Amino acid sequence: MKFSPPAWLTPESCPGLWTELNSLPADSVISVGAHDIVCVSTPERPDFWVGNYLLFDPARDLSLYPWLCEEWCLRFGTMAGVGRVCFATEFSLAKASPWQHFVPEGGLIEVADVLALQMFCPAPAAAEDFPYRIAPVASAAEFEKVIEAAEDMDFTDGGSAPWDFTVWRMREYWRSVCEQPDAAWWAAWDGAEVVAYAGLFRDSGMVSVQEVGTCPAYRRQGIALHLCSAMLTAALAVPGVRQCIQVAEPDGAGERVYQRLGFAPVNAMLSVVLPLA
Repeated sequence: MKFSPPAWLTPESCPGLWTELNSLPADSVISVGAHDIVCVSTPERPDFWVGNYLLFDPARDLSLYPWLCEEWCLRFGTMAGVGRVCFATEFSLAKASPWQHFVPEGGLIEVADVLALQMFCPAPAAAEDFPYRIAPVASAAEFEKVIEAAEDMDFTDGGSAPWDFTVWRMREYWRSVCEQPDAAWWAAWDGAEVVAYAGLFRDSGMVSVQEVGTCPAYRRQGIALHLCSAMLTAALAVPGVRQCIQVAEPDGAGERVYQRLGFAPVNAMLSVVLPLA
């Protein structure tokens, strides 16, 4: 990991937060504002709330947080120069979520499933008439094709990242691929065009799948399943890999793909987007 997290933020206790933070661009920083609060900022892009947020230790008593959230979010939002801030934590699925009782007025709550690989089930061999080539992205020119494909996606400045931030972050991901062996980018090709893509990162024996996308015109053909299967087959062959984590929208198409590959929900990652006055 590119920073020194607090003792409570480990791959075992908070695998979702761990993998999400570890996939942030290399120039992102993390600083501990208190023992149970982590302030994460992306200094190159302080204008976006994505990548500038607060994380909370799930073991703490959340009844103490309403006033603390307001104070820290106000300070951090002002410092980052954004009109909103996101704070998040992660809970075992065995625990009931208390977040709805402590979300400030106007806050937007989001829930994501943290999926862990239980037993890898590679996708069946593609049919002989499967027309797409699946391979690692091998050059900067090929990566530009990934960016072109990403332009077909539906990004909004709501629950997901604004488009220009997403493009910037993807380019930073590519830089990580070039600079370290523990990252990879894969794509599915239809001739000379990328029709699906996915990123992968390894740290401390953990594999994290990131930024999986399929162009709208190519969905419902099993491309994402075969792409992720090929990428994970290569990643899990690396010595020392002990777990694979993915964060996905509950009951979404992506989660169904991961479940077919052997993933199952283990935690819930909860986020609150808080507008600042």
